[in-house]
Amino acid sequence: MNIFEKIKLKTDIYFKYIPYLYKKEKELKKFKLLSEVSDEITSIYNVLRCDKKFYKYIEKYEILEKNITNHNDFYKTIVSEEKIFIYNDLLSDPLSIDVDYFSFITKELNKFTNLNSIYIKYKNDLDEIVSNYDIICKQYKVFNEMNDLFTDSNDFYYDGNYEKELNEKLNQLLKEIEKDKKEYYDFYKIVDIEPFINNHNSNYIKKHIEDNIFNDEGYDYNQRKSILCDPVSNLVIAGAGCGKTFTICGKTKYLLQEKKVKEEEILLLSFSRNSAIDLKGKISNINENLKVSTFHALGLRILEEVENHKFNVEEQYKYIIEKFFSEEVFNRKELTKKVLHYYSLFMRTNDDKEKVYSNKGELYKELKKQDFITLKTQLLEYNKDKKALETIKKELVKSQEELFIANYYFINGIEYEYEHNYEIDTYTDTHRQYKPDFFLPKYKLYHEHYGVDKNGEAHQFGKEENEKYKQGIIWKRQIHVSNDTKCIESYSYEFNDGSILINLERKLKENGVEFNPLTESEIKATLQSVYNGKDFKSFIILTLTFINLYKSLYQDENGFDILKKYSYYEGFLNLRSEMFLDICKEAYIYYQNQLRENNRIDFDHMINRATYYLDKTDKFKYKYIIVDEFQDISHSRMKFLKKLISHGNSKVFAVGDDWQSIYRFAGCDLSLFTKFEKNFFDVKKNYITTTFRNSIELQDIASAFVMKNNAQIKKKIESNKTLENPIQIMFYNQNKRQCFIELLNKIHRNNSNDSVLVLGRNNHDLETIKSDLIEISKDKIIKCNLYPNLNIYFKTVHSSKGLQENNVILINCEDSRLGFPNKVEDDPLLSLVLSEKDSYRYGEERRLFYVALTRTKTYTYLMVDVNKPSEFIDEIIDKCYLINKEAIKDDNPIYCPSCSSGTLKLRKYDGREFYGCSNYPYCSYTNNNMLAVENNDRCPRCNAFITVRNGRNGRFYGCTSYPRCDYKRKNK
Repeated sequence: MNIFEKIKLKTDIYFKYIPYLYKKEKELKKFKLLSEVSDEITSIYNVLRCDKKFYKYIEKYEILEKNITNHNDFYKTIVSEEKIFIYNDLLSDPLSIDVDYFSFITKELNKFTNLNSIYIKYKNDLDEIVSNYDIICKQYKVFNEMNDLFTDSNDFYYDGNYEKELNEKLNQLLKEIEKDKKEYYDFYKIVDIEPFINNHNSNYIKKHIEDNIFNDEGYDYNQRKSILCDPVSNLVIAGAGCGKTFTICGKTKYLLQEKKVKEEEILLLSFSRNSAIDLKGKISNINENLKVSTFHALGLRILEEVENHKFNVEEQYKYIIEKFFSEEVFNRKELTKKVLHYYSLFMRTNDDKEKVYSNKGELYKELKKQDFITLKTQLLEYNKDKKALETIKKELVKSQEELFIANYYFINGIEYEYEHNYEIDTYTDTHRQYKPDFFLPKYKLYHEHYGVDKNGEAHQFGKEENEKYKQGIIWKRQIHVSNDTKCIESYSYEFNDGSILINLERKLKENGVEFNPLTESEIKATLQSVYNGKDFKSFIILTLTFINLYKSLYQDENGFDILKKYSYYEGFLNLRSEMFLDICKEAYIYYQNQLRENNRIDFDHMINRATYYLDKTDKFKYKYIIVDEFQDISHSRMKFLKKLISHGNSKVFAVGDDWQSIYRFAGCDLSLFTKFEKNFFDVKKNYITTTFRNSIELQDIASAFVMKNNAQIKKKIESNKTLENPIQIMFYNQNKRQCFIELLNKIHRNNSNDSVLVLGRNNHDLETIKSDLIEISKDKIIKCNLYPNLNIYFKTVHSSKGLQENNVILINCEDSRLGFPNKVEDDPLLSLVLSEKDSYRYGEERRLFYVALTRTKTYTYLMVDVNKPSEFIDEIIDKCYLINKEAIKDDNPIYCPSCSSGTLKLRKYDGREFYGCSNYPYCSYTNNNMLAVENNDRCPRCNAFITVRNGRNGRFYGCTSYPRCDYKRKNK
């Protein structure tokens, strides 16, 4: 029964329900609507009006009804679903809402306990906004300020400084809300600055890529992009002939004309005087007042500005170091001895120790390239002792380790004979005459050196040859035991662990061998005999290179002791490293003393001091520093450049080609280029890769070659030029001069007035082409009497950097110690003073070869010794045109019966003809039985040749090694 029914039935107790209804009003307000209450009250009210007894209650009921009606109207107004405010709408503009009104609403809504989910969320959202209104308003302002920062209406390139400023403003705004418990806006969606900046800069470049300033000069797309790109640090990576200087000029012009940078706010730097002069000549067409300088000249200006006096700069570094070796070394007994010991014992490294040979013949082929000439031979050649030279037959040993031992005997005054016949005949069908490695005649002591590890394995050979080698060791030992002859042994592993010197001395002394080291005068004479040789010249260059790199890292001689302490070498290589460092330290101290005595400073010292002095002057501040040939950077110049940048808050525009980094001997460190981002702020890299010099065919060959070194930056060089067979190879056997003439003839036939750049790996390569037909002036202009109109001149590959010519001839493509690659100057010792070890074999030489290949505007001709082609040639030969392909063909090779790998060649000596092994002098096999060799009929027992003989029973076929091999047969 409802209330109405109760009232209707019991009118006498109406008055009891009046307080009940008031109570109900308060309770029912907690529900959605008071419609039920309203209906009940209306019904009761109608009854009451009919009964005068209850008339006095009518007024109260009218008030109650009015309250209920107002409540319902309010509820319908603020709570109806179609009028509910969305939370995000409230947050979108919190400053425009009436928070007092919403506060009132929340208070009213809090009276309801039976709201559905929509109203519950609405009530909670309002509670949240009202409670945290001040925080929301603060965050709303911050959010709008952050959005304003990202209004992309600026027409300039956003660099790292702008990004840094943007970050600082954002961080400052974020600090205002960092203590707030809740974030009402998606601030970190805005904070993602990098894509915003990248998008803006991309649009900026697109907008300006067709600006009029570019249209008159013929810039390609990549050059324009490099110029427009304006970070704090811009590295432009170029290819050979791709317009590096042209791009630098374009950048300078753009800064002056479009960016309105003042001429005095731009500095152009290069590394050499010649490159700076060349750059100045080209940049003057834009503005004659622009500053173009070398690093050294700028450093000198800074010193003179701060100290207010002139400095004497030592420019003869190379001369002083050469003087150290030509004079100082000979004046100091211990130093002379140390240099001779290093040259004779440690000059060479076993670069090919990882190679594996299937037989000794393959090893002999490799040895021909190494040219392991003993010190004894070099001394005799220097003294022109022909008689003695004939006796030892130009002593060539078969490994770097054997060279060490031979020279060790020589400098210690121990007479030895190399591969002298054993005192007893050992020739059999299976063994040739035994020739021990060394024999000490005074003591009748033999010495065998075995190329084995501690387990007796000869890893330089394949499995089959390794077994033969081990059996040979057993056989040799048995020979000595059987004949009661003394023989000491040494092993390759003693070189690896560094025990060779101690062990060899001990074994010799145990056998009564007396040491009579060369006297002081003999040491000087011996050292003098090698001083003018190619090997020693390369050793001096190695020392020059090492000290140059060292000076960029260390301020005094103490660095040498640090390098000795922390050298990563072990064993023999550590001994070698220590002795080399000792010699370099003496050369360095001598050089520094020469500077002090002459009151001079050198370039590195000048750069280091200028770096320090920049803090003491307000001058030398630039907005832009443009650096040409950046791949030639050294550590000292890098420090100077970075200080110069911070001094003027400058931007740097660096242009270079890591593929052409070839001046390590001058202290340059390639990793400073390839790891550019480690040293500079806000780095962007751009590429200019369309060459205007070479054909695409040549670049495809040269690029693939240089990029085999993974340390080089990968890039694809393009070209609009095409040319068939741009790299051509001409082989020669012995007559190198004739090969050179034939190449000139080939060029002359195409154009009798053409220009030819002749390149050598070293200056002394020029001597190899001199002849009666070739005249060479002091400035290395070459005249060929046969082709007088050809314009021919010589450069080393190093000095040709930056040049180009119609035709190029590279005259040194040999695989030898001083060939290409040069195996002396590219010594692993340089890794001690490089910031990153050049782990790729002949990395610097590879880049140098790339430079040689790319100097041409048409053809590059390579002169190649058919008997010892450079390993670089082996890499590219399949992609090159072979001018005289027949020179490398041997359709019917006759293999040497002794070494199996060499081929027999027809030779002449003293008017007689004979066949000799191509692996001579390491294989000394000869045969003057011309018919037997040419028939190439072999003995099944010993592999020697079969020849026709006359016997008691008539003609028969027998072995040419008879009587050692008595094989014979009646007919073929």
